[in-house]
Amino acid sequence: MDRLMVLVSVLVVTVTVITILLIVHTYRGVLTEAFDDRSAAYVAAFADSANAWLESGDEGMLKTAASFLLLGSVLYVQVISSGGELIVDDRAQAASSLDLSVLSGGAFSRRLSVRRLDSGKPYIDFILPQTSRNTRDGGSSGYVRMGIDTSSIGIKVYGMTLIASGIGSGFDIVVLGLFSLLLRRVRRESARKSLDYAPKEGTERVRQIGGLVIDESSKRVSLDGKSVRLTPKQYALLSLLASDAGRVFSEREILEGVWAESDYADSKDVKQYIYLLRRRLAEASDSGAALVINVPGFGYKIEYLQVEGDLTDG
Repeated sequence: MDRLMVLVSVLVVTVTVITILLIVHTYRGVLTEAFDDRSAAYVAAFADSANAWLESGDEGMLKTAASFLLLGSVLYVQVISSGGELIVDDRAQAASSLDLSVLSGGAFSRRLSVRRLDSGKPYIDFILPQTSRNTRDGGSSGYVRMGIDTSSIGIKVYGMTLIASGIGSGFDIVVLGLFSLLLRRVRRESARKSLDYAPKEGTERVRQIGGLVIDESSKRVSLDGKSVRLTPKQYALLSLLASDAGRVFSEREILEGVWAESDYADSKDVKQYIYLLRRRLAEASDSGAALVINVPGFGYKIEYLQVEGDLTDG
């Protein structure tokens, strides 16, 4: 049963971990896709405005707008004219060492790539081509280049990981708790069947171990001809041990056999009732004190030891 509990625990935890990983992976994918779409729209809106400012000759407004972008998650802004002139090159401190050389080669296509700063933080590098009225029929075109920090994605994913882990842990506790209760009920039922020490039909209803006599029908116990008065729990404990004389019963077996209906009984109850049972047996006969034997580390057993006088009688 304990091995079954371990296997179920491993299975539940494994399923929970896999589920958490799938949830986090999916969440990261959704966040990244949404972030890329928003960022692309953000860059496109700035590129349209930059194109209008360039055509109107308002470079001051263009530079002011680029500076404001750096107040958010934008790491750098570059605006290259159709003639290949670097008009704007504003950077945040974290991006000051990046190699952002002016690209050459004529017409440019839209590009998006994930890169990392020297600190290891990821960012998205956007390049969006700019086509002025003077270059619509061909020739070189300028572009807008912008880097956007994606650290916010990692922070959100980390938060989701904590939430999912908390929910997963709670789920594990509930499932394993319910399974543990179910397992205990199964153990009790098993104990009632396998440790049912009441005599079956057609079997002897009086059990005798040396001078110890247990009458199952009348629930009476005598030792060396003297009656032993026991409480129901003491009788159940004695009857269980006597059901297989010489066999060592573990504390767990005793709990399941004698306290099967209780959720709160523990080894202290076993020790207490062993003590009380020994005392009752010792009150009836001198041999009673040694009848219930403690096997350290394993449990308890009944073994009738004859005294020397018994061996020499006759």
